[in-house]
Amino acid sequence: MVRTPYGADGGEENDVRRMKLQMQAQEQYMSQLQQRISHQSNMIENLNTEIAKLKQVIQQKDEEIEKYSKRMEEERYWKEQDAQARDERENELKLKIRDLEIEIDRLKKETFGKPKEPESFTPVHIETGEIENFLEELVTYYSKPTDDKFVTALTSLVQYCKKNGTVSQRILGILSSSTLPKNSESLANELGVEKRKIDQLLFNLERKGLIKQIGEGYALITSSLVQETNIEEDWENVEPKKVFDNLKTIVTVSRDKEQIIKAFDKARDALMEASALSPFMRHNMSQLIEKMRRKPIDVEEILKTIDEWKEKLT
Repeated sequence: MVRTPYGADGGEENDVRRMKLQMQAQEQYMSQLQQRISHQSNMIENLNTEIAKLKQVIQQKDEEIEKYSKRMEEERYWKEQDAQARDERENELKLKIRDLEIEIDRLKKETFGKPKEPESFTPVHIETGEIENFLEELVTYYSKPTDDKFVTALTSLVQYCKKNGTVSQRILGILSSSTLPKNSESLANELGVEKRKIDQLLFNLERKGLIKQIGEGYALITSSLVQETNIEEDWENVEPKKVFDNLKTIVTVSRDKEQIIKAFDKARDALMEASALSPFMRHNMSQLIEKMRRKPIDVEEILKTIDEWKEKLT
């Protein structure tokens, strides 16, 4: 068989064609592999994201459980302390009653044992103390509560107790004069009383409904701080400028990020309902809320921003 010098039988061309087909098949296979790898990578990334979210939820739940456990432990501790205090007070009263009974017996013996005609009557002045004096005036003028002497005696009694009364009364006195919440440490330093004792008294006062915890401190239940930081209250009927004042108070005294964000959401809705927000200001407020969700809160920056918004009220 005779072959032409140019490969007329087409063998070389077939080899080249097969190689091209093989290369195309390999390239197609590689492309499919890359797509599969990319798909698997996306799935892994999504799974990692879900795992991170689950870890975050678990961490939050663990923190909540720890918080509730701590609260229950504190309540259990103070209940035990209260029970112990009641027992001590009961024993103290029993001792006082016994001493009084002894004193009564002694007075009876002195009074009735040796009767004699008194030579003369000498009035005895009894020092009853400041509180007793105020109470006597209050009882005297109780039927005329609007009388100046009644009001003066009542005011003097309150002022006296705020400065010279029991530790609980002095705590209430300090809180009534404070423009910001006071924590137990500052109260302990100001009163010269152990912090542990102050914590117990604050717990009792809060349980009685006389004070409320705001952030890391406490305020009187009747103070404006409690009203301004109550985000459960309806703000739709509140004056727009007052809404911003409430926001400033919450940002100043609260350390709870979620509470601050909730307050901003509530303020935005109330101001929108009152048509007090321009579209631009509403956009800025929404952006700030989203920023607070993602990043730590800069108190000074937020307070400055609130002041700027307040000046631009429509």
